[in-house]
Amino acid sequence: MKNILLIMSIIACIGVMLGCEKQDTTLRATMHRLSDTGMAEPLGDIALRGVPNGIEIAVSMTDVPTGLHGMHIHVGTSCGPNGPDGTIGRGLAAGAHYDPRNTGTHKGPGGGGHAGDLPVVYADERGNIDELFIVSKFNLNKVRGRAIIIHDGGDNYSDTPQPLGGGGGRYACGILE
Repeated sequence: MKNILLIMSIIACIGVMLGCEKQDTTLRATMHRLSDTGMAEPLGDIALRGVPNGIEIAVSMTDVPTGLHGMHIHVGTSCGPNGPDGTIGRGLAAGAHYDPRNTGTHKGPGGGGHAGDLPVVYADERGNIDELFIVSKFNLNKVRGRAIIIHDGGDNYSDTPQPLGGGGGRYACGILE
């Protein structure tokens, strides 16, 4: 028994040295409609769960305008209106898209750009979003406490013809806990 525990400890240490960090099981964000003064009523939640082949993202929201909406993890840890450059607006405290490799480019999920670029979500004619995705772009431990944003419009996973996929303003925000 002692030998098994010793072997398991050695394997865990090697994993840490190689960057094989254990991922937390689940992070959740209660999503709130954004206003120029902060967060308004809750609209639902987003859950991120570590699975063997990546991160499972479950989006369950109501009262969202019908259509496609960009979804991104941002660098900030707040959904407030005060932007890092002093500007005021919906969710500007969330900052830029999460980009730990400093790619400086928006290419969508699996595209090699920002790690925070996630799949587009669709709100049906009743304003409901109920979607499930799997992505493999980041470790949950690295995004704990960061903001996740649902944008006003869709996302073409490119920086052209508009930067950051053309999703426009920030509609809803939550903090991944």
